[in-house]
Amino acid sequence: MNPVYRKQPLHPFVLAQQMLPGSYVSAESALGFHGWIPESVHTVLSMAHGGKSVTYQHAQLGKFEFRRMTTHTGYFLQSVARHELQHQAALVAEPLRALLDLVYLRKLEWQGLGFLTSGMRIDEQQLRSVTGLDITRLQDVYKGRREQAFLTEMQRSLGL
Repeated sequence: MNPVYRKQPLHPFVLAQQMLPGSYVSAESALGFHGWIPESVHTVLSMAHGGKSVTYQHAQLGKFEFRRMTTHTGYFLQSVARHELQHQAALVAEPLRALLDLVYLRKLEWQGLGFLTSGMRIDEQQLRSVTGLDITRLQDVYKGRREQAFLTEMQRSLGL
Protein backbone atom coordinates (compact mmCIF):
# COMPACT_ATOMS: atom_id res chain seq x y z
CA MET A 1 0.00 0.00 0.00
CA ASN A 2 3.02 2.26 0.19
CA PRO A 3 2.53 5.12 -2.34
CA VAL A 4 6.18 4.77 -3.38
CA TYR A 5 5.26 1.51 -5.11
CA ARG A 6 2.22 2.86 -6.98
CA LYS A 7 2.09 4.89 -10.19
CA GLN A 8 -1.41 6.19 -9.43
CA PRO A 9 -3.08 7.06 -6.11
CA LEU A 10 -5.35 4.25 -4.94
CA HIS A 11 -9.03 5.16 -5.36
CA PRO A 12 -11.21 3.98 -2.42
CA PHE A 13 -13.74 2.36 -4.78
CA VAL A 14 -10.97 0.35 -6.41
CA LEU A 15 -9.65 -0.68 -3.01
CA ALA A 16 -13.14 -1.87 -1.99
CA GLN A 17 -13.33 -3.92 -5.19
CA GLN A 18 -9.98 -5.50 -4.37
CA MET A 19 -11.00 -6.21 -0.76
CA LEU A 20 -14.05 -8.19 -1.88
CA PRO A 21 -13.99 -9.14 -5.57
CA GLY A 22 -17.46 -9.44 -7.07
CA SER A 23 -18.89 -6.69 -4.88
CA TYR A 24 -19.91 -3.28 -6.22
CA VAL A 25 -20.03 0.20 -4.69
CA SER A 26 -23.58 1.33 -3.93
CA ALA A 27 -25.94 3.29 -1.64
CA GLU A 28 -24.76 6.77 -0.55
CA SER A 29 -21.27 6.10 -1.93
CA ALA A 30 -22.61 5.63 -5.47
CA LEU A 31 -25.26 8.36 -5.12
CA GLY A 32 -22.54 10.85 -4.14
CA PHE A 33 -20.28 9.63 -6.97
CA HIS A 34 -23.06 10.24 -9.52
CA GLY A 35 -23.97 13.66 -8.07
CA TRP A 36 -27.42 12.60 -6.85
CA ILE A 37 -26.77 13.74 -3.27
CA PRO A 38 -24.75 16.79 -2.19
CA GLU A 39 -23.16 15.27 0.90
CA SER A 40 -19.61 14.05 1.06
CA VAL A 41 -19.61 10.34 1.86
CA HIS A 42 -16.70 9.05 3.93
CA THR A 43 -17.58 5.36 4.11
CA VAL A 44 -17.40 3.23 0.98
CA LEU A 45 -20.44 0.96 1.07
CA SER A 46 -20.46 -2.04 -1.24
CA MET A 47 -23.01 -4.74 -1.89
CA ALA A 48 -21.98 -8.39 -1.91
CA HIS A 49 -23.78 -11.51 -3.04
CA GLY A 50 -23.65 -14.07 -0.27
CA GLY A 51 -21.36 -14.26 2.73
CA LYS A 52 -21.64 -12.10 5.83
CA SER A 53 -21.90 -8.34 6.12
CA VAL A 54 -18.59 -6.92 7.35
CA THR A 55 -16.98 -3.56 8.12
CA TYR A 56 -13.30 -2.69 7.90
CA GLN A 57 -11.70 0.49 9.16
CA HIS A 58 -8.14 1.63 8.50
CA ALA A 59 -6.64 4.85 9.80
CA GLN A 60 -5.18 5.87 6.43
CA LEU A 61 -7.40 4.08 3.92
CA GLY A 62 -10.80 4.79 5.49
CA LYS A 63 -13.92 2.84 6.33
CA PHE A 64 -15.36 0.13 4.10
CA GLU A 65 -18.68 -1.66 4.58
CA PHE A 66 -19.79 -4.72 2.67
CA ARG A 67 -23.49 -5.57 2.96
CA ARG A 68 -24.92 -8.88 1.85
CA MET A 69 -28.01 -8.97 -0.32
CA THR A 70 -30.11 -11.46 -2.22
CA THR A 71 -31.46 -10.93 -5.69
CA HIS A 72 -33.17 -12.99 -8.34
CA THR A 73 -30.69 -15.43 -9.84
CA GLY A 74 -28.55 -13.84 -12.54
CA TYR A 75 -29.46 -10.22 -11.71
CA PHE A 76 -26.96 -9.28 -8.99
CA LEU A 77 -24.98 -6.96 -11.30
CA GLN A 78 -28.00 -5.54 -13.14
CA SER A 79 -27.64 -1.72 -13.48
CA VAL A 80 -24.05 -1.83 -12.23
CA ALA A 81 -21.35 -0.35 -14.47
CA ARG A 82 -17.57 -0.53 -14.65
CA HIS A 83 -15.93 2.87 -14.12
CA GLU A 84 -12.36 3.94 -14.77
CA LEU A 85 -11.08 5.78 -11.70
CA GLN A 86 -7.53 7.12 -11.85
CA HIS A 87 -6.58 4.47 -14.46
CA GLN A 88 -8.10 1.73 -12.30
CA ALA A 89 -11.47 -0.02 -12.58
CA ALA A 90 -14.31 -0.45 -10.10
CA LEU A 91 -17.92 -1.59 -10.30
CA VAL A 92 -20.36 1.13 -9.25
CA ALA A 93 -24.16 0.93 -9.08
CA GLU A 94 -26.06 3.22 -11.40
CA PRO A 95 -27.94 5.89 -9.40
CA LEU A 96 -31.37 4.24 -9.33
CA ARG A 97 -29.82 0.90 -8.37
CA ALA A 98 -27.91 2.65 -5.55
CA LEU A 99 -31.19 4.19 -4.34
CA LEU A 100 -33.00 0.84 -4.39
CA ASP A 101 -30.12 -0.80 -2.56
CA LEU A 102 -30.67 1.83 0.16
CA VAL A 103 -34.36 0.93 0.19
CA TYR A 104 -33.31 -2.71 0.62
CA LEU A 105 -30.76 -1.99 3.38
CA ARG A 106 -32.84 0.46 5.41
CA LYS A 107 -36.20 -1.21 4.77
CA LEU A 108 -37.62 2.08 3.47
CA GLU A 109 -41.24 2.35 2.41
CA TRP A 110 -42.38 4.67 -0.40
CA GLN A 111 -43.09 8.11 1.08
CA GLY A 112 -43.35 10.15 -2.10
CA LEU A 113 -40.97 12.13 -4.28
CA GLY A 114 -40.83 14.85 -1.60
CA PHE A 115 -39.19 12.43 0.81
CA LEU A 116 -36.53 11.63 -1.79
CA THR A 117 -35.81 15.27 -2.64
CA SER A 118 -36.15 16.77 0.85
CA GLY A 119 -35.55 13.91 3.28
CA MET A 120 -32.81 12.11 1.37
CA ARG A 121 -31.64 15.28 -0.43
CA ILE A 122 -31.63 13.61 -3.84
CA ASP A 123 -31.33 16.12 -6.66
CA GLU A 124 -34.78 16.46 -8.26
CA GLN A 125 -33.43 17.03 -11.76
CA GLN A 126 -31.40 13.83 -11.49
CA LEU A 127 -34.42 11.95 -10.14
CA ARG A 128 -36.56 13.13 -13.06
CA SER A 129 -33.97 11.73 -15.47
CA VAL A 130 -35.05 8.20 -14.49
CA THR A 131 -36.73 6.39 -17.37
CA GLY A 132 -39.35 3.67 -17.46
CA LEU A 133 -36.66 1.31 -18.77
CA ASP A 134 -34.46 2.07 -15.73
CA ILE A 135 -37.31 1.03 -13.44
CA THR A 136 -38.23 -2.05 -15.50
CA ARG A 137 -34.63 -3.29 -15.35
CA LEU A 138 -34.66 -3.14 -11.56
CA GLN A 139 -37.99 -4.94 -11.21
CA ASP A 140 -36.14 -8.08 -12.28
CA VAL A 141 -33.52 -7.67 -9.53
CA TYR A 142 -35.29 -7.49 -6.18
CA LYS A 143 -37.26 -10.29 -4.56
CA GLY A 144 -38.88 -8.20 -1.83
CA ARG A 145 -42.36 -6.69 -1.93
CA ARG A 146 -41.04 -3.44 -0.41
CA GLU A 147 -38.58 -2.83 -3.26
CA GLN A 148 -41.17 -3.82 -5.89
CA ALA A 149 -43.75 -1.45 -4.37
CA PHE A 150 -41.16 1.34 -4.19
CA LEU A 151 -40.40 0.94 -7.90
CA THR A 152 -44.08 0.83 -8.83
CA GLU A 153 -44.90 3.98 -6.83
CA MET A 154 -41.85 5.81 -8.15
CA GLN A 155 -42.87 4.95 -11.71
CA ARG A 156 -46.38 6.24 -11.05
CA SER A 157 -45.15 9.43 -9.34
CA LEU A 158 -42.75 10.22 -12.18
CA GLY A 159 -45.54 9.64 -14.72
CA LEU A 160 -43.66 6.88 -16.55
